[in-house]
Amino acid sequence: MHKQIRGICLMSADIRDIVTDVVAVSRIKNAAQANPTSLIRIDLSNATAGNDLLKKQKFIVTPFAYSVIEYIPPVKIIRCFKRLQLGYYANECNNQIKRGRCSGSHGLDKCTNTTLNCSNCEDAHKLTYPGCKARLH
Repeated sequence: MHKQIRGICLMSADIRDIVTDVVAVSRIKNAAQANPTSLIRIDLSNATAGNDLLKKQKFIVTPFAYSVIEYIPPVKIIRCFKRLQLGYYANECNNQIKRGRCSGSHGLDKCTNTTLNCSNCEDAHKLTYPGCKARLH
């Protein structure tokens, strides 16, 4: 279970003194810039310790109190950028290119179709639409 604590000055040993089920402590980095943020991720050995920490809503390392929130890691979507289909990568694909707007197998510069068509679910939206039924399952 992952928990995230806002704070800069927490030391791993200080945290382990307060919460005994700590497996690892790491600083959360800004993915775009790879810079450390003021958020700390604490990996715990069991869900009970994490739930107890969430119920308290604060983590106190005297004289400071830090807010506790649940850490939900970003979702990685496996998608072929050649055909924009879900579940595999382009280097595994032997099929022709498929366009994200109309699902046609022609070049983007030659597309005259104005109708949206998702080849993953057949609905009227782009293949990259985050709310696609195929993506949500």
